[in-house]
Order: sequence, then structure tokens, then C-alpha cells
Amino acid sequence: MSFYKDYFENIARKQASIRHEENNKECFFYIEDWNNTQPIAQKLARQAGNAILVLEEYDDEVNDSNADNNRVSIYGAFVVIKHVSDSRGDKDTAKEDCRRIAKSIVHKLKWDALNGVLNTQKIVCKMDSRGFSVGPVFNNYWGWRYSFAWTAPENIALNPADWLP
Repeated sequence: MSFYKDYFENIARKQASIRHEENNKECFFYIEDWNNTQPIAQKLARQAGNAILVLEEYDDEVNDSNADNNRVSIYGAFVVIKHVSDSRGDKDTAKEDCRRIAKSIVHKLKWDALNGVLNTQKIVCKMDSRGFSVGPVFNNYWGWRYSFAWTAPENIALNPADWLP
């Protein structure tokens, strides 16, 4: 689902505390595997002080809601992180700042589901999960993580080209 990644990269460009710019100020990363973060860690070394948006790969579930109402649920999460020194006060400040930024993204998700681009894609956003602090990740980055769920209509029409006679 390229829309998933593209949507959050656009969020990173427009969120005032992140301001992602490709090839200049990389402040958005898509992570498929938290066990293989070396490529991201190398790029993060150049971004000390900036808020960074990290989007985690999603899981999905297709269901019919016990009726003829086929839907796909996308379960995703994002993390906002900042690099900090080793002092406890810096960690607390970074986590609170990242929480504020992450909550603004949660609010944007909800707004877009009601009035914006998510609504035009017929995506419903469910935000019933708790956020929690993150860190240290990479090289002394701390922040805040939220998970979310999107639900959208799912077309289950069979494509004859997918099946052998």
C-alpha cells in the first residue's frame, strides 16, 4: 500500500516540527524491521536536534464484518524521536516534545479521516490505543510512539487472470 507510506511522508513534510525534505533534511523513515536499523542509524547521525518521524510497516486483516461488507483493516504505528545528550532532563524534554508532536499527528489523522485525504479514500481511522515512550533507539534517540488502525472498503472480485483453468 504505497498510499500508507506516501501519506505519512507528506505528514512529515507538513508538520512544522519535522519539516522533512528529500535529499536535504531527511526526517522521515519507513522501517520494515526493527532488527535491521543500521541504514537508518547512519542517516540519523546527520539529523541531530531535528524531530524525526519513523513509520513502522503495517499488518492487515481482511474481513466481511459478518455480512456482505468486505473491509480491510490496516494496523500501523509511528514514532517521533529526537536525539538527546545523556542527561535525564534532556531525555524527559525530548520525550515530552515528541509526545506533543505525535499527538498533533494523531489529531491530523482524525481530521483527515473526517474532512481530508483519508476521507476521500474512504478510510476510517480508529485511534483507541495508548501511546508510550520510546528509547533509547538508534544512537540515543528518545521519543513517543502511537499505533492506529485504518479501515477501508475491500474489493473481493475475482480476477480471472489470477487463476488457471
